Amino acid sequence: MTDDKSQWMDSIKQIRALNDPYRQEIISRIALIGRPANSKEIAVSMNEPPSKVNYHLKVLEKYGYVKVEHTENVNGIIAKYYDVAEKTIELKRSKSDKTAKNDETLIKTLDGIFTTAKEKYLSAVVKSMGSEVDGNGRIQSILLYLDDNDIEEISTLFEKLSENKKEGKELYSVFMSYIKER
Repeated sequence: MTDDKSQWMDSIKQIRALNDPYRQEIISRIALIGRPANSKEIAVSMNEPPSKVNYHLKVLEKYGYVKVEHTENVNGIIAKYYDVAEKTIELKRSKSDKTAKNDETLIKTLDGIFTTAKEKYLSAVVKSMGSEVDGNGRIQSILLYLDDNDIEEISTLFEKLSENKKEGKELYSVFMSYIKER
């Protein structure tokens, strides 16, 4: 599956750019804000200096993980408003990238992505425990027999649902990964 909604993560530099919990937190904060945000807004939500957030936003933008949605003149300064690049990241590595060090970097990056997703889930569980609100969540781990058309259909459904920001619907964090069993 490669289209305008997909991005190949095919260089070790791209992998390293995402192999940073701080950058993963920036992506999460933009998603939680729910609209394009400038570096100052993101920094305030993280209780961090805007210059630090801005540096990491530039790295994320360079490798396509965030995009500039629009710019605005704020008190004489052109502010960039970033949004998460809603793309599926697909792994593809060349034979020259397959070194022990690069393999370790890839594993650390994937571990960080999985850890971030797990922490979000556990945080939501803990919040629901201490409130009157019912927590709705599900963990599902299954083996499926799929072909390329099935994978495309699943991805298309998730993309469609991610664009579905209608009133009366609640925000869910969904983490999906799949890999062919060998």
